[in-house]
Amino acid sequence: MMKDNAEQRAFTSWKLDMLDAMSVDPEVTDADFRVAFRMMQHVNSVSRIAWPSVDRLAVQLARSRDSIMASTKRLCAALTKDGRPRLPWMRKSRPHKRAANQYGFMGDRANMVLDAMHQRMEDFENDKFEVANLQPQNPFEVANHPGFEVANPPYVEVANLQHKHLNGTTLEEHLHSKGSEDCEASAYARAKRRTA
Repeated sequence: MMKDNAEQRAFTSWKLDMLDAMSVDPEVTDADFRVAFRMMQHVNSVSRIAWPSVDRLAVQLARSRDSIMASTKRLCAALTKDGRPRLPWMRKSRPHKRAANQYGFMGDRANMVLDAMHQRMEDFENDKFEVANLQPQNPFEVANHPGFEVANPPYVEVANLQHKHLNGTTLEEHLHSKGSEDCEASAYARAKRRTA
């Protein structure tokens, strides 16, 4: 029982490591990653081989058979688009003509991709450290800088300014004058009088 648990943990760890490496490979498209993820769900824990049908993967991912086949072809490709050799993510085999395709994941590419990702992270940290060293040694002290007085702005008297549309009267006089029939308050008062 204890051995089975250790083997299951090792298998689960291997699956997660493979998927983690695939997720940071710049050559793996989102669509290809989804196919590989589904393929990984079908891998046998002992043989580490998967043999799901193209139709099964197409139904699970709601994609066409052609797109599933194109993704598996890219994941199994030993050459890049420009013809350079590369380590594939998976190997495809078929024991005999009537057998289903079998897929096995390749750990060599995972190691290469994870090494490249760690190198990118190291370069990123070094660049960040260099930028930090370029910053001035005595940063500008914002807290001690005399600020602008915003809390007590100079008061501007606007109430004594006469608005042009009031024609020399106050707003209250304007709203209650005879000539304000066009105003909204008067229209409301007229409508109210009609319904009463």
